[in-house]
Amino acid sequence: MRIVHHLALGLILTFSLSAAGLTAGGAGPEPAAAPGAAPDVASHLGRWNYDQPDRDRGINIAELRCPAAEPGCASPFPHVPAGSVVSLPQVGGIVLTQAANGTVIGRTDQGCTWQFVARQRSLELHPAPQYCLNPTIRSGYTLTSWTITAAGRRAEEAITGISHHPSGDYEFALDNGRRTRAEDRSAPDPARRFVGTWTYDSADPAANVNVGILRTAGSDGAVQVRSEPQTGSVTVTSERPGALSVHTRDGCRWTFAVSGNTAVLDPAGQTCRVAGSTTGSPRPTCSLAGR
Repeated sequence: MRIVHHLALGLILTFSLSAAGLTAGGAGPEPAAAPGAAPDVASHLGRWNYDQPDRDRGINIAELRCPAAEPGCASPFPHVPAGSVVSLPQVGGIVLTQAANGTVIGRTDQGCTWQFVARQRSLELHPAPQYCLNPTIRSGYTLTSWTITAAGRRAEEAITGISHHPSGDYEFALDNGRRTRAEDRSAPDPARRFVGTWTYDSADPAANVNVGILRTAGSDGAVQVRSEPQTGSVTVTSERPGALSVHTRDGCRWTFAVSGNTAVLDPAGQTCRVAGSTTGSPRPTCSLAGR
């Protein structure tokens, strides 16, 4: 089985600078609603989780690349050669709610908040650009465009932006994002699909799969980045609907909240003390993409 970690895969680590205003289908930005036609807000509200990433079809696979002026730039990840295009599978969720002023607010499980305006058939990031210092990965990024188009329980999206790392700025693009609306509370307990023992697939640094990215600050404040293959297994149990306990081989126990196909660390700021060390997770840092 493959366990998808935000830090391991760099989820939402970066967003790239490409042609602004692209929709998930590749069209330009939609016009505002015609006179007498109200913008479509209601069909976009709720919690939306990314579908399983699919490398073969390019679904929910973002790309991180060097700026055009620096094609051979140093990689932000030590296991990736300089100048490489990095594929980043996307997992996690966003909750879209309508604000009092008619805009739509999107809050991600990474701890960022974004503002959208409703068009006739979609939501668009507005104003643009917008910046967030991601508290999960302690890295900032600037989004230049983000379009979400919902139809029933399915949604498509496209995102562009710039990711800011200690090694420099990088371009990011998610051209073919797909999400599904999370089941409501009356649906069968989604936690059941996660229960069992899950073993990491072999780490694949070239594909950026099951490779942890660890950042530490030295006494001089300089940030050191290193990569670490993820191995072993975790055991997942559920004591109540919508909640999980994840038991790791070092004896730690972590709790998760489940919505739809995604489980996110809950509450944030969990710490586990084991002999000789302390393991902490300051924000929701891990999602399990269950089938």
